[in-house]
Amino acid sequence: MKKLLGFLILVLSFFKATSQGIPQWNEFKDPSGFFMLKYPSKWVVNQEESTVFIFSKQLTDIKGRFYLKNLSDQNTDSAFIANYFNRIKLQNPDAKITVSSEKQTLSYRQNIKRDGQDIARFYWVIQFKNILFETYYEVPDILIRDQDKSVKEEMMWVMELLDSIKYL
Repeated sequence: MKKLLGFLILVLSFFKATSQGIPQWNEFKDPSGFFMLKYPSKWVVNQEESTVFIFSKQLTDIKGRFYLKNLSDQNTDSAFIANYFNRIKLQNPDAKITVSSEKQTLSYRQNIKRDGQDIARFYWVIQFKNILFETYYEVPDILIRDQDKSVKEEMMWVMELLDSIKYL
């Protein structure tokens, strides 16, 4: 009986510890009516332009930022999308294309410098029918090299955010 009780306490403490890192999710609907997605409730959404949205933690606790630009306000037909994908692929030979029944995604990484700081950017160009998005998550490269735990957590949340995109 003591072993069973000890085991139950261990299991409950494990679930409590792991569930603390799992965020609650809010829903975001694109004002133009193209898409919706879910994002961690502790993040804020800022709109830079009519088609650019930035998702990040509160300003006091930012590690990285997720940017989403809806390119669909341009004349997005299949030729435009094919040309866009080909241009990105030529500029980034290591880019990977993933195709599913619903969407096509081109993913790649770039390193940039901003204000003397090395920044890692992880891009996903996503196409669903005639809707095209350019998204990226950026974070100071030092946090990636140092394997910062909160950055790993944010990256998992970004992947969930990407998976949550629904096209309206």
